[in-house]
Amino acid sequence: MDDQVLACEAGVRKDATLVKGENDSMSAVSDHEVELAETRQRAGLLWSYLETMRGFAIDAQGRTIVLGLSADETLEFLRLDPIVNSEAHGGEVCEHEAAEERYYALREKHDAARGADAVENLKFWNGIRSSQ
Repeated sequence: MDDQVLACEAGVRKDATLVKGENDSMSAVSDHEVELAETRQRAGLLWSYLETMRGFAIDAQGRTIVLGLSADETLEFLRLDPIVNSEAHGGEVCEHEAAEERYYALREKHDAARGADAVENLKFWNGIRSSQ
């Protein structure tokens, strides 16, 4: 796992300052966290799943992300979930298929990162047990 990405068991960061103008990077973090909080309600079961599976991380800029995805991809993934997983979808079939294709590409990226993270955790715990 990238040294600059820290596991975040709680999901969305609770310490993000929502005051604009204090610091450009903190403002970017704040904007991202606000968007993420708004998206959380629409994500529903996916959000719960990600929290349970520790599928969130903090990126190098301090933003909450889905493990393996960038900040922008995180928002896109969470926004696509209710579209892809709803039984009734409006609009063109080709638009829904494109949304599904993108959603599953992001899901595969996340699953690969979770798999790599699991391997790293196993190596860590095996190293502890073998040193005792």
